[in-house]
Amino acid sequence: MTTRPDDPVTPAVLQWGRPVESEEIAAYETIRRHRVPPELRELWQRVGTIVWRDGARRLRLLSPVEALDRRGLIAEYTRGWFDRLPDNRAARLRTQLGAVDVIAETTDREPVTLLNDADPRVLPACCSASRHHSRWLPLGDEPVIGRLSRLILGDGHTVTQ
Repeated sequence: MTTRPDDPVTPAVLQWGRPVESEEIAAYETIRRHRVPPELRELWQRVGTIVWRDGARRLRLLSPVEALDRRGLIAEYTRGWFDRLPDNRAARLRTQLGAVDVIAETTDREPVTLLNDADPRVLPACCSASRHHSRWLPLGDEPVIGRLSRLILGDGHTVTQ
């Protein structure tokens, strides 16, 4: 990864990653029920696995391959959501969500933003990672990825679902 000191967003960007190829995103989508949200696709294609500063935290956008690698770990992380719900509601939410992937994490590998595989007409795509809640938001409204999207793509490029 290299830094780009001449880029206008450099003060918040710590490392630029390699852009993610369309073929890698397409391969990721073959194991999902629904397409990747357009703004995530654009971030991956433009900046790849960028590392940036968000306040005091150093954050990293994961590639599709890395998101899949973390999938087993996140199942344990989200288990608390389902344990607090009545069985019928938990089962319905598990079915709606489909697979859940980490798409952004701290540089210490703590999940920050999760992406579900739900129908976007039924349930928004993203969640700020928390063991205590599962408030799903459109990707452009999720605090971490929404800020990154506006930083890199500008307000005019943020797509809402």
